[in-house]
Amino acid sequence: MGYHDKTIDDLYPKKLIKNEHIFIEFVNSLQNDRELFLKGILHSEIQFLSNIHKLRDYIPQIQDFFIKEKVEKFVKSVITSKNYKITINSLEQKRLEREKQEIAQKKRLKILEEERRIKREEQEIAKKKRLKALFKKLEEYFNFQGFIHSTDFENFIKIMKDNKIFCRKYLEDNNLVVDDIALREVIDNTSDRIKNYVRFYWRTKTPTNYRNEGIKPKSVLVDNNKAHSPNPVIFVFDYKIALNTNVRFTDKNAGADSYSFDCKPNQKYNFNYIFHDSSLLGYDETERKSIIQSRCAEFLYPHEISLDYVKKIVFRNQADYDRAVLRFGNDNRFCIDESQFFNHWLKVKTYELKIQNNIIYLKINFNFGKELMRFNLNDFNHKICLLNKFEKEVKRIDIINQYNNEINCKIANNIEYSELCYYIDDIECIRVKLND
Repeated sequence: MGYHDKTIDDLYPKKLIKNEHIFIEFVNSLQNDRELFLKGILHSEIQFLSNIHKLRDYIPQIQDFFIKEKVEKFVKSVITSKNYKITINSLEQKRLEREKQEIAQKKRLKILEEERRIKREEQEIAKKKRLKALFKKLEEYFNFQGFIHSTDFENFIKIMKDNKIFCRKYLEDNNLVVDDIALREVIDNTSDRIKNYVRFYWRTKTPTNYRNEGIKPKSVLVDNNKAHSPNPVIFVFDYKIALNTNVRFTDKNAGADSYSFDCKPNQKYNFNYIFHDSSLLGYDETERKSIIQSRCAEFLYPHEISLDYVKKIVFRNQADYDRAVLRFGNDNRFCIDESQFFNHWLKVKTYELKIQNNIIYLKINFNFGKELMRFNLNDFNHKICLLNKFEKEVKRIDIINQYNNEINCKIANNIEYSELCYYIDDIECIRVKLND
Protein backbone atom coordinates (compact mmCIF):
# COMPACT_ATOMS: atom_id res chain seq x y z
CA MET A 1 0.00 0.00 0.00
CA GLY A 2 1.47 3.42 -1.03
CA TYR A 3 1.04 6.69 0.82
CA HIS A 4 -1.62 7.79 -1.64
CA ASP A 5 -3.82 4.92 -0.38
CA LYS A 6 -3.39 5.90 3.28
CA THR A 7 -4.83 8.60 5.47
CA ILE A 8 -2.83 10.62 7.96
CA ASP A 9 -4.47 8.53 10.75
CA ASP A 10 -2.94 5.40 9.27
CA LEU A 11 0.47 6.99 9.83
CA TYR A 12 -0.29 8.47 13.24
CA PRO A 13 -3.43 6.79 14.65
CA LYS A 14 -2.81 8.26 18.09
CA LYS A 15 -1.17 11.51 16.92
CA LEU A 16 2.22 10.39 18.25
CA ILE A 17 4.90 11.89 16.00
CA LYS A 18 8.02 9.78 15.69
CA ASN A 19 9.44 10.78 12.29
CA GLU A 20 8.25 14.16 10.98
CA HIS A 21 9.77 13.49 7.54
CA ILE A 22 6.85 11.17 6.93
CA PHE A 23 4.66 14.29 6.69
CA ILE A 24 6.76 15.42 3.69
CA GLU A 25 6.37 11.99 2.08
CA PHE A 26 2.66 12.12 2.72
CA VAL A 27 2.32 15.64 1.31
CA ASN A 28 4.28 14.57 -1.79
CA SER A 29 1.92 11.60 -2.25
CA LEU A 30 -1.03 14.07 -2.35
CA GLN A 31 0.51 16.38 -4.95
CA ASN A 32 -1.14 14.67 -7.90
CA ASP A 33 -4.52 14.63 -6.15
CA ARG A 34 -4.14 18.33 -5.39
CA GLU A 35 -3.61 19.18 -9.07
CA LEU A 36 -6.68 17.19 -10.07
CA PHE A 37 -8.67 18.80 -7.25
CA LEU A 38 -7.70 22.33 -8.26
CA LYS A 39 -8.90 21.52 -11.78
CA GLY A 40 -12.18 20.18 -10.38
CA ILE A 41 -11.75 16.66 -11.80
CA LEU A 42 -10.71 14.64 -8.71
CA HIS A 43 -13.13 11.76 -8.09
CA SER A 44 -12.08 11.07 -4.49
CA GLU A 45 -12.30 14.68 -3.36
CA ILE A 46 -14.03 13.85 -0.07
CA GLN A 47 -11.17 11.65 1.10
CA PHE A 48 -8.66 14.16 -0.21
CA LEU A 49 -10.22 17.01 1.74
CA SER A 50 -10.44 14.81 4.82
CA ASN A 51 -6.67 14.30 4.63
CA ILE A 52 -6.10 18.03 4.12
CA HIS A 53 -8.17 18.87 7.21
CA LYS A 54 -6.36 16.26 9.29
CA LEU A 55 -3.01 17.56 8.09
CA ARG A 56 -4.09 21.00 9.20
CA ASP A 57 -4.91 19.61 12.66
CA TYR A 58 -1.46 18.06 12.90
CA ILE A 59 0.49 21.23 12.00
CA PRO A 60 0.76 22.56 15.60
CA GLN A 61 2.49 19.32 16.61
CA ILE A 62 5.25 19.52 13.99
CA GLN A 63 8.50 20.66 15.59
CA ASP A 64 10.72 20.96 12.47
CA PHE A 65 10.35 24.52 11.11
CA PHE A 66 10.97 23.65 7.44
CA ILE A 67 8.65 20.64 7.44
CA LYS A 68 5.99 22.65 9.23
CA GLU A 69 6.28 25.49 6.70
CA LYS A 70 6.00 23.11 3.74
CA VAL A 71 2.93 21.37 5.17
CA GLU A 72 1.28 24.73 5.97
CA LYS A 73 1.93 25.98 2.46
CA PHE A 74 0.53 22.80 0.92
CA VAL A 75 -2.60 22.91 3.05
CA LYS A 76 -3.10 26.64 2.40
CA SER A 77 -2.83 26.12 -1.37
CA VAL A 78 -5.81 23.84 -1.17
CA ILE A 79 -8.11 25.58 1.29
CA THR A 80 -7.66 29.01 -0.32
CA SER A 81 -8.42 27.71 -3.80
CA LYS A 82 -11.62 28.56 -5.63
CA ASN A 83 -12.53 24.91 -6.06
CA TYR A 84 -12.20 24.31 -2.30
CA LYS A 85 -14.99 26.77 -1.58
CA ILE A 86 -17.09 25.35 -4.41
CA THR A 87 -16.55 21.79 -3.21
CA ILE A 88 -17.20 22.65 0.43
CA ASN A 89 -20.42 24.43 -0.53
CA SER A 90 -21.42 21.50 -2.74
CA LEU A 91 -20.70 18.99 0.02
CA GLU A 92 -22.61 21.09 2.53
CA GLN A 93 -25.60 21.29 0.17
CA LYS A 94 -25.46 17.54 -0.33
CA ARG A 95 -25.25 17.02 3.43
CA LEU A 96 -28.22 19.28 4.02
CA GLU A 97 -30.13 17.51 1.26
CA ARG A 98 -29.33 14.14 2.80
CA GLU A 99 -30.46 15.38 6.19
CA LYS A 100 -33.64 16.70 4.64
CA GLN A 101 -34.28 13.39 2.91
CA GLU A 102 -33.51 11.47 6.10
CA ILE A 103 -35.92 13.65 8.09
CA ALA A 104 -38.59 13.17 5.43
CA GLN A 105 -37.94 9.41 5.40
CA LYS A 106 -38.18 9.24 9.20
CA LYS A 107 -41.47 11.14 9.06
CA ARG A 108 -42.80 8.75 6.40
CA LEU A 109 -41.69 5.74 8.45
CA LYS A 110 -43.20 7.20 11.61
CA ILE A 111 -46.51 7.82 9.83
CA LEU A 112 -46.39 4.33 8.34
CA GLU A 113 -45.59 2.76 11.72
CA GLU A 114 -48.41 4.73 13.36
CA GLU A 115 -50.81 3.56 10.65
CA ARG A 116 -49.67 -0.01 11.21
CA ARG A 117 -50.05 0.38 14.97
CA ILE A 118 -53.57 1.72 14.59
CA LYS A 119 -54.39 -1.10 12.20
CA ARG A 120 -52.99 -3.69 14.63
CA GLU A 121 -54.99 -2.17 17.47
CA GLU A 122 -58.16 -2.18 15.36
CA GLN A 123 -57.52 -5.80 14.39
CA GLU A 124 -56.86 -6.72 18.02
CA ILE A 125 -60.05 -4.96 19.16
CA ALA A 126 -62.01 -6.72 16.42
CA LYS A 127 -60.43 -10.06 17.39
CA LYS A 128 -61.35 -9.53 21.06
CA LYS A 129 -64.92 -8.66 20.12
CA ARG A 130 -65.19 -11.82 18.02
CA LEU A 131 -63.73 -13.93 20.81
CA LYS A 132 -66.06 -12.44 23.41
CA ALA A 133 -69.02 -13.11 21.14
CA LEU A 134 -67.77 -16.68 20.60
CA PHE A 135 -67.38 -17.30 24.33
CA LYS A 136 -70.87 -15.95 25.06
CA LYS A 137 -72.28 -18.27 22.42
CA LEU A 138 -70.36 -21.22 23.87
CA GLU A 139 -71.73 -20.34 27.33
CA GLU A 140 -75.24 -20.38 25.91
CA TYR A 141 -75.00 -23.56 23.82
CA PHE A 142 -72.44 -25.71 25.64
CA ASN A 143 -72.33 -24.32 29.20
CA PHE A 144 -68.76 -23.16 28.63
CA GLN A 145 -67.34 -22.27 32.06
CA GLY A 146 -63.97 -20.87 31.08
CA PHE A 147 -60.64 -22.52 30.41
CA ILE A 148 -59.85 -25.66 32.37
CA HIS A 149 -56.54 -26.62 33.93
CA SER A 150 -56.69 -30.08 35.52
CA THR A 151 -54.11 -31.31 37.99
CA ASP A 152 -53.66 -33.59 40.98
CA PHE A 153 -54.09 -32.46 44.57
CA GLU A 154 -50.31 -32.54 45.29
CA ASN A 155 -49.71 -30.19 42.34
CA PHE A 156 -52.65 -28.08 43.50
CA ILE A 157 -50.80 -27.44 46.79
CA LYS A 158 -47.69 -26.22 44.95
CA ILE A 159 -49.75 -24.05 42.58
CA MET A 160 -51.61 -22.42 45.47
CA LYS A 161 -48.36 -21.63 47.26
CA ASP A 162 -46.91 -20.04 44.11
CA ASN A 163 -50.21 -18.30 43.28
CA LYS A 164 -49.49 -19.06 39.64
CA ILE A 165 -49.17 -21.88 37.16
CA PHE A 166 -45.89 -22.21 35.28
CA CYS A 167 -45.33 -23.71 31.85
CA ARG A 168 -43.66 -27.13 31.74
CA LYS A 169 -40.42 -25.73 30.26
CA TYR A 170 -39.93 -23.50 33.32
CA LEU A 171 -40.72 -26.38 35.69
CA GLU A 172 -38.30 -28.73 33.94
CA ASP A 173 -35.51 -26.15 33.72
CA ASN A 174 -35.82 -25.45 37.44
CA ASN A 175 -36.47 -29.04 38.59
CA LEU A 176 -39.89 -28.07 39.93
CA VAL A 177 -42.08 -30.82 38.44
CA VAL A 178 -44.01 -32.36 41.34
CA ASP A 179 -46.34 -35.04 39.98
CA ASP A 180 -46.80 -35.80 36.31
CA ILE A 181 -50.30 -36.80 35.35
CA ALA A 182 -49.37 -37.46 31.71
CA LEU A 183 -47.53 -40.41 30.18
CA ARG A 184 -43.76 -39.96 29.90
CA GLU A 185 -43.81 -40.82 26.20
CA VAL A 186 -46.45 -38.14 25.59
CA ILE A 187 -44.37 -35.54 27.45
CA ASP A 188 -41.19 -36.56 25.60
CA ASN A 189 -42.95 -36.20 22.24
CA THR A 190 -44.29 -32.74 23.09
CA SER A 191 -42.34 -29.96 21.37
CA ASP A 192 -40.51 -27.26 23.33
CA ARG A 193 -42.73 -24.73 21.59
CA ILE A 194 -45.74 -26.18 23.41
CA LYS A 195 -43.82 -26.61 26.68
CA ASN A 196 -43.39 -22.83 26.80
CA TYR A 197 -47.15 -22.45 27.33
CA VAL A 198 -49.49 -23.17 30.25
CA ARG A 199 -52.01 -25.62 28.80
CA PHE A 200 -55.78 -25.56 29.19
CA TYR A 201 -58.77 -27.45 27.84
CA TRP A 202 -62.07 -25.93 26.75
CA ARG A 203 -63.97 -28.45 28.88
CA THR A 204 -63.80 -30.91 31.75
CA LYS A 205 -63.90 -34.71 31.35
CA THR A 206 -61.57 -34.92 28.36
CA PRO A 207 -60.11 -38.23 27.10
CA THR A 208 -56.95 -37.37 29.07
CA ASN A 209 -58.98 -37.04 32.28
CA TYR A 210 -60.72 -40.33 31.45
CA ARG A 211 -57.35 -42.10 31.42
CA ASN A 212 -55.74 -40.58 34.51
CA GLU A 213 -58.42 -39.60 37.05
CA GLY A 214 -59.09 -41.63 40.17
CA ILE A 215 -57.24 -43.89 42.61
CA LYS A 216 -56.25 -47.00 40.66
CA PRO A 217 -54.83 -50.29 41.93
CA LYS A 218 -51.06 -50.44 41.47
CA SER A 219 -51.51 -53.45 39.21
CA VAL A 220 -53.15 -51.31 36.50
CA LEU A 221 -50.83 -48.32 36.70
CA VAL A 222 -48.38 -47.82 33.83
CA ASP A 223 -45.21 -45.79 33.21
CA ASN A 224 -43.93 -46.23 36.80
CA ASN A 225 -47.22 -45.06 38.30
CA LYS A 226 -47.26 -41.89 36.20
CA ALA A 227 -50.22 -40.72 34.12
CA HIS A 228 -52.17 -40.89 37.36
CA SER A 229 -54.24 -38.17 38.99
CA PRO A 230 -55.64 -39.99 42.02
CA ASN A 231 -57.32 -36.93 43.56
CA PRO A 232 -57.95 -34.54 40.67
CA VAL A 233 -58.54 -30.81 41.08
CA ILE A 234 -59.88 -28.41 38.44
CA PHE A 235 -58.92 -24.75 38.05
CA VAL A 236 -61.51 -22.83 36.03
CA PHE A 237 -60.03 -19.65 34.54
CA ASP A 238 -62.00 -16.68 33.27
CA TYR A 239 -62.19 -16.81 29.47
CA LYS A 240 -60.87 -13.23 29.36
CA ILE A 241 -57.35 -14.66 29.61
CA ALA A 242 -57.77 -15.58 25.94
CA LEU A 243 -57.78 -11.86 25.06
CA ASN A 244 -54.01 -11.76 25.68
CA THR A 245 -52.21 -11.03 22.39
CA ASN A 246 -49.74 -13.92 22.66
CA VAL A 247 -52.11 -16.80 23.38
CA ARG A 248 -52.52 -19.72 20.99
CA PHE A 249 -55.15 -22.37 20.25
CA THR A 250 -54.88 -25.94 19.00
CA ASP A 251 -57.67 -27.97 17.39
CA LYS A 252 -56.61 -31.14 19.24
CA ASN A 253 -54.16 -32.22 21.93
CA ALA A 254 -50.97 -30.15 21.56
CA GLY A 255 -48.89 -33.27 22.19
CA ALA A 256 -50.42 -35.04 19.18
CA ASP A 257 -48.46 -35.84 16.01
CA SER A 258 -50.24 -33.09 14.07
CA TYR A 259 -52.27 -30.14 15.29
CA SER A 260 -53.08 -26.61 14.25
CA PHE A 261 -51.37 -23.75 16.09
CA ASP A 262 -53.53 -20.67 15.75
CA CYS A 263 -53.84 -17.13 17.09
CA LYS A 264 -57.60 -17.59 17.28
CA PRO A 265 -60.12 -20.38 16.73
CA ASN A 266 -61.08 -20.79 13.09
CA GLN A 267 -63.22 -23.03 10.90
CA LYS A 268 -61.14 -26.08 11.91
CA TYR A 269 -62.56 -25.81 15.43
CA ASN A 270 -65.75 -27.85 15.49
CA PHE A 271 -67.27 -26.91 18.84
CA ASN A 272 -69.99 -29.52 18.48
CA TYR A 273 -67.14 -32.03 18.62
CA ILE A 274 -65.06 -30.18 21.24
CA PHE A 275 -68.00 -30.14 23.69
CA HIS A 276 -69.43 -33.49 22.57
CA ASP A 277 -70.48 -35.34 25.72
CA SER A 278 -72.69 -38.23 24.67
CA SER A 279 -72.13 -41.75 23.36
CA LEU A 280 -70.12 -42.33 20.18
CA LEU A 281 -72.39 -45.14 19.06
CA GLY A 282 -73.70 -44.57 15.55
CA TYR A 283 -70.67 -42.60 14.35
CA ASP A 284 -68.32 -44.08 11.77
CA GLU A 285 -64.67 -44.64 12.71
CA THR A 286 -63.43 -41.42 11.09
CA GLU A 287 -65.97 -39.24 12.86
CA ARG A 288 -65.43 -40.97 16.19
CA LYS A 289 -61.70 -40.28 15.93
CA SER A 290 -62.37 -36.62 15.09
CA ILE A 291 -64.67 -36.21 18.09
CA ILE A 292 -62.19 -37.80 20.50
CA GLN A 293 -59.35 -35.62 19.20
CA SER A 294 -61.50 -32.48 19.29
CA ARG A 295 -62.45 -33.09 22.93
CA CYS A 296 -58.75 -32.47 23.69
CA ALA A 297 -58.55 -29.12 21.86
CA GLU A 298 -56.36 -26.76 23.84
CA PHE A 299 -55.90 -23.15 24.78
CA LEU A 300 -52.27 -22.11 25.41
CA TYR A 301 -51.16 -19.22 27.62
CA PRO A 302 -47.51 -18.09 27.39
CA HIS A 303 -45.01 -18.91 30.17
CA GLU A 304 -47.01 -18.47 33.39
CA ILE A 305 -50.37 -17.29 34.63
CA SER A 306 -51.54 -15.84 37.93
CA LEU A 307 -54.34 -17.44 39.95
CA ASP A 308 -55.93 -13.99 40.07
CA TYR A 309 -57.80 -15.06 36.91
CA VAL A 310 -59.30 -18.18 38.53
CA LYS A 311 -63.09 -18.17 38.80
CA LYS A 312 -63.39 -21.35 40.81
CA ILE A 313 -61.40 -24.35 42.03
CA VAL A 314 -63.39 -27.57 41.89
CA PHE A 315 -62.94 -30.66 44.09
CA ARG A 316 -64.70 -33.96 43.61
CA ASN A 317 -65.44 -34.70 47.28
CA GLN A 318 -65.70 -33.19 50.74
CA ALA A 319 -62.41 -34.77 51.81
CA ASP A 320 -60.37 -32.88 49.22
CA TYR A 321 -62.29 -29.68 49.89
CA ASP A 322 -61.57 -30.00 53.62
CA ARG A 323 -57.88 -30.69 52.97
CA ALA A 324 -57.68 -27.52 50.85
CA VAL A 325 -59.37 -25.40 53.54
CA LEU A 326 -57.09 -26.87 56.22
CA ARG A 327 -54.01 -25.81 54.22
CA PHE A 328 -55.15 -22.50 52.74
CA GLY A 329 -58.14 -21.35 54.74
CA ASN A 330 -61.58 -20.57 53.39
CA ASP A 331 -61.52 -19.47 49.76
CA ASN A 332 -64.67 -18.37 47.95
CA ARG A 333 -63.38 -20.07 44.82
CA PHE A 334 -63.36 -23.53 46.46
CA CYS A 335 -66.36 -25.70 45.57
CA ILE A 336 -67.37 -29.35 45.24
CA ASP A 337 -68.91 -30.74 42.05
CA GLU A 338 -68.34 -34.42 41.39
CA SER A 339 -70.15 -34.15 38.03
CA GLN A 340 -67.07 -32.38 36.63
CA PHE A 341 -65.00 -35.55 37.07
CA PHE A 342 -64.90 -39.13 35.89
CA ASN A 343 -65.64 -41.37 38.85
CA HIS A 344 -64.67 -44.71 37.31
CA TRP A 345 -62.11 -45.72 39.93
CA LEU A 346 -61.82 -45.48 43.71
CA LYS A 347 -62.43 -42.32 45.71
CA VAL A 348 -63.45 -41.34 49.20
CA LYS A 349 -67.17 -40.65 48.91
CA THR A 350 -67.87 -39.40 52.42
CA TYR A 351 -66.15 -39.51 55.76
CA GLU A 352 -67.12 -38.76 59.33
CA LEU A 353 -64.75 -38.09 62.22
CA LYS A 354 -65.71 -37.49 65.82
CA ILE A 355 -63.98 -37.62 69.18
CA GLN A 356 -65.98 -39.02 72.06
CA ASN A 357 -64.74 -40.07 75.50
CA ASN A 358 -61.17 -39.59 74.29
CA ILE A 359 -61.75 -42.03 71.40
CA ILE A 360 -61.36 -41.00 67.74
CA TYR A 361 -64.08 -42.52 65.57
CA LEU A 362 -63.43 -42.48 61.82
CA LYS A 363 -65.91 -43.76 59.27
CA ILE A 364 -65.09 -43.70 55.56
CA ASN A 365 -67.42 -44.56 52.67
CA PHE A 366 -66.03 -45.15 49.18
CA ASN A 367 -67.19 -44.76 45.64
CA PHE A 368 -66.33 -47.82 43.56
CA GLY A 369 -66.39 -46.82 39.90
CA LYS A 370 -67.24 -49.10 37.00
CA GLU A 371 -63.56 -49.90 36.39
CA LEU A 372 -63.30 -51.49 39.86
CA MET A 373 -65.79 -54.29 39.34
CA ARG A 374 -63.07 -56.94 39.69
CA PHE A 375 -61.37 -55.26 42.69
CA ASN A 376 -62.20 -54.60 46.34
CA LEU A 377 -60.79 -52.42 49.14
CA ASN A 378 -58.31 -55.12 50.06
CA ASP A 379 -56.54 -54.55 46.72
CA PHE A 380 -55.31 -51.26 48.16
CA ASN A 381 -53.09 -50.51 51.14
CA HIS A 382 -54.74 -48.37 53.79
CA LYS A 383 -53.10 -46.60 56.69
CA ILE A 384 -53.76 -43.83 59.18
CA CYS A 385 -51.00 -41.54 60.40
CA LEU A 386 -51.32 -39.35 63.46
CA LEU A 387 -49.14 -36.24 63.36
CA ASN A 388 -47.97 -33.83 66.02
CA LYS A 389 -48.11 -30.05 65.65
CA PHE A 390 -44.81 -30.15 63.75
CA GLU A 391 -46.40 -32.54 61.19
CA LYS A 392 -44.13 -35.31 62.39
CA GLU A 393 -45.62 -38.81 62.44
CA VAL A 394 -46.35 -39.97 65.99
CA LYS A 395 -48.37 -43.13 65.30
CA ARG A 396 -49.17 -45.25 62.25
CA ILE A 397 -52.03 -47.71 61.90
CA ASP A 398 -52.22 -50.15 58.99
CA ILE A 399 -55.77 -51.17 58.10
CA ILE A 400 -56.17 -54.68 56.64
CA ASN A 401 -58.86 -57.15 55.60
CA GLN A 402 -61.38 -54.67 54.23
CA TYR A 403 -63.82 -56.38 51.89
CA ASN A 404 -66.78 -54.01 51.86
CA ASN A 405 -67.07 -50.39 50.74
CA GLU A 406 -66.60 -48.90 54.17
CA ILE A 407 -63.90 -48.46 56.82
CA ASN A 408 -64.65 -47.96 60.51
CA CYS A 409 -61.84 -47.19 62.95
CA LYS A 410 -61.58 -46.49 66.66
CA ILE A 411 -58.34 -44.92 67.89
CA ALA A 412 -57.40 -43.87 71.38
CA ASN A 413 -56.89 -40.11 71.36
CA ASN A 414 -53.75 -38.43 72.62
CA ILE A 415 -53.20 -34.77 73.35
CA GLU A 416 -50.02 -34.99 71.26
CA TYR A 417 -52.07 -35.74 68.14
CA SER A 418 -52.60 -32.62 66.05
CA GLU A 419 -53.77 -34.04 62.72
CA LEU A 420 -55.04 -37.31 61.34
CA CYS A 421 -54.15 -38.39 57.80
CA TYR A 422 -55.60 -41.31 55.91
CA TYR A 423 -53.71 -42.80 52.95
CA ILE A 424 -54.61 -45.19 50.16
CA ASP A 425 -51.43 -46.68 48.63
CA ASP A 426 -49.44 -43.80 50.17
CA ILE A 427 -51.78 -41.25 48.56
CA GLU A 428 -53.15 -38.79 51.09
CA CYS A 429 -56.95 -38.77 50.88
CA ILE A 430 -58.07 -37.32 54.21
CA ARG A 431 -56.37 -34.80 56.53
CA VAL A 432 -58.24 -33.36 59.50
CA LYS A 433 -57.38 -31.31 62.57
CA LEU A 434 -57.72 -33.09 65.90
CA ASN A 435 -56.57 -31.36 69.09
CA ASP A 436 -55.89 -27.61 68.95
